[in-house]
Amino acid sequence: RHFKLDFDLDITADAPAVNADRASLAQAISFLMSNACHCSPPDSKVVVRLRKASDYQDDTNRTLDYLLLSVSDTGGGIIPEDIARVFDYARRADNSPIKGLGDTGMGLFVAKMIVEVHRGRAWVDSELGVGSTFTILLPAHTNNENQDGENGDQT
Repeated sequence: RHFKLDFDLDITADAPAVNADRASLAQAISFLMSNACHCSPPDSKVVVRLRKASDYQDDTNRTLDYLLLSVSDTGGGIIPEDIARVFDYARRADNSPIKGLGDTGMGLFVAKMIVEVHRGRAWVDSELGVGSTFTILLPAHTNNENQDGENGDQT
């Protein structure tokens, strides 16, 4: 299917680098973008935001900087009862459709797993009649991490 979609890229200059496997992270972002494109109606907009997020605590209660990436669609939103199914492999394995979601397979599950392997988090916020925002939060590269890519490429 072919139709026009506008993309609004909102990327701040202070967006930090992250240690990540570039190919895997690109695949996760691709799944989020694909979902937004598939569920947004023709002649609508997809918004991608990339910025620094501070004041999040890791598992050791250290406050760190993070990279926050969000992809917002205009697909009409997801009903609250279906939100729990969006990233859940067991609940998505039957491929039952979720209204307001463009991903009909396992792409969003895979995206979340990739983000979690990189010590990040993924979630969705949705408003019926408006659309959904899929967000990933990844720890920013710190100077005490290996510079030679052992922990992943600096992206």
